[in-house]
Amino acid sequence: MLIVVSIVVMGAVPGSVGERVDDLYRQGNAFYEQGEYAKASAAYERIIQQGFHNGYVYYNLGNAYFKQQQLGKAILSYERARRLMPRDPDVWANLEIANLMTIDKLQPPSPWIGFVLVLRVYQWLNVNEAISTASTLYLLLGVIVSLAILTERPGLRRVLRMMGMIVVAGLLVFGTIAGAKVYEQASVSRAIVLATQADARSGPGPSYDLLFSLHEGANVTVLEQRGAWVRIALPDGKGGWMEQIAVGVI
Repeated sequence: MLIVVSIVVMGAVPGSVGERVDDLYRQGNAFYEQGEYAKASAAYERIIQQGFHNGYVYYNLGNAYFKQQQLGKAILSYERARRLMPRDPDVWANLEIANLMTIDKLQPPSPWIGFVLVLRVYQWLNVNEAISTASTLYLLLGVIVSLAILTERPGLRRVLRMMGMIVVAGLLVFGTIAGAKVYEQASVSRAIVLATQADARSGPGPSYDLLFSLHEGANVTVLEQRGAWVRIALPDGKGGWMEQIAVGVI
């Protein structure tokens, strides 16, 4: 698991904050190369605390936590990196390695093949790319419709009609993906269990019945929060209440 050593924290952040972030990024990389993984993760965390959310920073942070055998924090960082860089093969590879080391193997039901193809596209794009693609197809459809109305050539009109049907199909797919991405980020909170073992109870408090336990690195969905407790759900439909401190929201 190699750290990304290219300089990715660019001068897009203006002024002294940009220089500070750049310095912290270099420090984190240097600490990682020296085997001082705790110092490396602390440097990357300070970058994030400044509000700079970058896929490479989260990826390097995941590597640093993985080296410290903090599996939950490593998976959480890799998941955040994947959300920002959904096509990066290193992020996928390291996340897969980390998930293989978890105790709880939480797998959703096997989807039908058509859904799998759409899911691949869904995972391949981040939210900004999905919205941009859908917007481009919408504009292209407007151009095609305008040309079809203005042209007096029947052959060209047939070609434009076929092109329009193809664009409409793509718009339906990418528009749905964009909407799902926006909904997921706004309404669906996925989280990673950070505690070595976290108990799920029937209600938001330690006095409620114990339903089941999860272990570090498990991936869950957060449905709601009450005080210091969150209600979580698993892919198989089971759910319960956990202490908020035991999970980290992606």
